[in-house]
Amino acid sequence: MLQKTDIVYISGPMSGLPDFNKPKFREIEHALQHLYGCIVLSPARHPKGLKYSDYMEMAKVDVSVCTVLLSIEGYEDPPGATFERILALSQNKKIIYEREICKN
Repeated sequence: MLQKTDIVYISGPMSGLPDFNKPKFREIEHALQHLYGCIVLSPARHPKGLKYSDYMEMAKVDVSVCTVLLSIEGYEDPPGATFERILALSQNKKIIYEREICKN
C-alpha cells in the first residue's frame, strides 16, 4: 500500500479540538514512519499562532509535494481537511484513509 518512497501528508480535524488534535497526528506520523518508512508531512508540526489562512497556504505546499494524502478519522466535516482532499484530487494524488493503514 505505502512504500518508502512515498511522501504522505496527514489531513484531518484540528480546529476546535484539544491541543489541535496534535497527539493524534503524532501517533499517525509515528505509525507511518515505523510501519512503512515513508516521509511524513504533518500540519501538527507547524508553529502555533499563525492565521488560519497561513495554515491553509502551508497545506497547499505540503499537498503539492506529497504523493499520498492520508485522511484521518473525522476528516469528513472540517473545511480545512475538505480543502486538502479537493486539492489532492485536483492534483491526482492518491488518497488513503486511516482505517486502511492503522488496523488495531
